[in-house]
Amino acid sequence: MLFRGPDESEEDAGFWSELPDGKPAVEVEADGRQVRVRLGTPVGRLSTLARLQLVCTAAHLGPARTSGVRESVRVTVRGSDGSMEPSVCPL
Repeated sequence: MLFRGPDESEEDAGFWSELPDGKPAVEVEADGRQVRVRLGTPVGRLSTLARLQLVCTAAHLGPARTSGVRESVRVTVRGSDGSMEPSVCPL
């Protein structure tokens, strides 16, 4: 859903996506406070905001729900061109 971009009501509310359009293959694995995302698209050229959108979405869907602290969830994103450094969501 994230790669489809915002729907009309989300756009009207000022939301947008920095991610490329389309439906790439996506695999997600979660283990404790670690989430690994594999995409069938390159990640090396993604903007900083696009990377944050991926990391924060994965972190908020991850398994660590104790005390509502999402910052401690480490997210690794691997694309068809390599991996991003493990990251945490700053939000």
